[in-house]
Amino acid sequence: MSGQLLCAQQSTIRGEASIINSQYETKTRQFVQNAQVEEDFARATPQITDAAGRFDLVVKGVKEKETITFSVKKDGLEVVNSDALSAVAGQYDLVKVYMATPQKIAEYKKQYYNIGKTSAEKVLEAKNKSLQAERQTLLADKNANKDRIAVLETQLALLEDQRSKIEKIARELASRYALINLDDASKLYQDAFRLFQEGDLDGALEVYRKANLDKQEKLVLQKEENANQKIKEGQKEQSEVATEKRQLMEARRNQADIYQIQFKWDSAMICYEALMRLDSSNYDNIFNFGLCLYHQNKYILAINLYEKCLRLALTYEQRNNLLNNLGYFYLESNRIEDAKKIINMALGGYRILNARYANAYLPEVANTMNNLGNYYFKNQSLPEAEKAFQEAFRIYRQLAENNPDAYLPEMASTLNNLGLIFSFGGDNQKMLEAEKYLKRALDTYLQLADKNLDAYLPDVAMAFNNLGIFYWKNKNVLEAEKAFMEALSIRRKLAEKNSDAFLPDVAMTLTNLGAYYFENQKKTEAEKAFIEALSIYQQLADNNPNVFMRHVAGAQNNLGALYIQNHKITEAQKALEDALSIRRHLAEKNRDAFRPDVAATLNNLGQFYETLKNYPISLDYYEEALQIRQTDILAGKTQFYESWVGVLNNIANVRDLTKTKQLYPLCVHAMLIMAVSCDSLQGINQSIKELSISEYAGVS
Repeated sequence: MSGQLLCAQQSTIRGEASIINSQYETKTRQFVQNAQVEEDFARATPQITDAAGRFDLVVKGVKEKETITFSVKKDGLEVVNSDALSAVAGQYDLVKVYMATPQKIAEYKKQYYNIGKTSAEKVLEAKNKSLQAERQTLLADKNANKDRIAVLETQLALLEDQRSKIEKIARELASRYALINLDDASKLYQDAFRLFQEGDLDGALEVYRKANLDKQEKLVLQKEENANQKIKEGQKEQSEVATEKRQLMEARRNQADIYQIQFKWDSAMICYEALMRLDSSNYDNIFNFGLCLYHQNKYILAINLYEKCLRLALTYEQRNNLLNNLGYFYLESNRIEDAKKIINMALGGYRILNARYANAYLPEVANTMNNLGNYYFKNQSLPEAEKAFQEAFRIYRQLAENNPDAYLPEMASTLNNLGLIFSFGGDNQKMLEAEKYLKRALDTYLQLADKNLDAYLPDVAMAFNNLGIFYWKNKNVLEAEKAFMEALSIRRKLAEKNSDAFLPDVAMTLTNLGAYYFENQKKTEAEKAFIEALSIYQQLADNNPNVFMRHVAGAQNNLGALYIQNHKITEAQKALEDALSIRRHLAEKNRDAFRPDVAATLNNLGQFYETLKNYPISLDYYEEALQIRQTDILAGKTQFYESWVGVLNNIANVRDLTKTKQLYPLCVHAMLIMAVSCDSLQGINQSIKELSISEYAGVS
């Protein structure tokens, strides 16, 4: 069998540069004249686009079917569809490059973000009210179907999970649609998209319904099959079919996105199944399908899809986008080391692209640095997390100077991350840095809220709440209370307009405020805050128990601890026993998530009975709490080490009290509990080993 040598040749890449959406918006397509076009490896003479935006780039010394990459530059403009900056030697189609000012892209992002967020919130609110109404009707009926009630409660819990993803979905939508050029879209797509831009999502779906996309899909696939059978004479026909197919896939993707905004996941999945039938090797189809699966918490399916899609990525940008999202998926699904490896690969790729294209990929570098910072923060590697967040912040600050609308929100988010990191720093200098960053985050969100109050007021409240926690932990009593009250005031106003979305935030701020008052001996104010938080959580749990019962238990636990301090014995016992009952029930369903909460309430009950001098019962509660903490630490959850030490100290207190009162059997039992626990954790760190050997060696 003889081989064939691929010889060097020249290839002409023909292209056209135009302003994105110019014809769609003004009825006249605007071409980019005098743009500089250069092949990345200097194998072609640089070209300048003519009055029609056209260029012919003659590349020498390339092999047949080799991928050629190039750049198109003009001051004040940037390339929107950067994936078009590559072509295959000998390709037939014209390369279409779309350009825009950074400000225009920012305007598009803002517009589509508001459409996505507002529409999603309206849909969720309507669904929530409908499910709650049916649930309340069934609860009032003694003969109601309990299975149906359980189904409704599960659906309500899923709605709360989806609510937490609205922001991310809206941002993804904004980033994707800001880059779509409607000039080359089909009339069908343009008609539907105009309705989409007006916020009429149902109207857009009706346009697609009347067009009968299923029928069009069958026709296109049949045409494609026929064209493939006529390869010799059908090059032109194949090109026409490819255009029809591309336009149909654009419509299907838009249809899928609208269904996702409306949280109609089954309908969105049908669209993506159709897209995969049309072209299962299309990068955009697979990339967006993976995001759809991710938003449904189908991490394994999303990861499998993206891992396969890596082989299909044609450009560095596509590969890096996949890697970045894949790293985030790994992080969310607790594949921690895989996440680190993939995020670093994405970061390396974006740095290469950024160097090659004169800082055009700085936003992607910053976003990936944020993901890397989240990885380190999740692993309690605070110095590395700080370094990653610092670099992300420097980039976003630089970008925000030129394009504040697009990058100030990202800068504020990174400032908030840095503030949280420095809050864990421990030394005075770190604390000063934490305050500086948290204040700057707040100031930035206030600046954004001045321009778009509805979009950024929740972020302002979040920033005040975080600042309050910082001041509280640093004993700045007046500033802590002031910040918490500001957050509470804003969240109350937001909840008046949309209780489903913001009432949980009101309860959370009340909980923080109550804990702050409790620690600062303002017990009356603490009790008032805790009681209101409990009342809100109980109200929320009536409609959605799967989500909010854990918060009801937390509020009961807080009240119980407060009542112990206030010597309200009956109230303390009831609150703590109610909390323990709820938490044990939750732990039966999800041991890993709720057993730590069980331990916290057991410890509080131990303290309760210790104040009553009922040492045997107190010791029983402490022992169970210690065993849970010990098991968690041995399973690698070292964040519970301080809690374990706290329970150990409580048992030591019982030991000393029983020894003083000459209750020697109880004293020995307390010492034995401590000794066994210390011995089991000797390998965790040196201090436990020393404690075990010095104080309990004779018993263990």
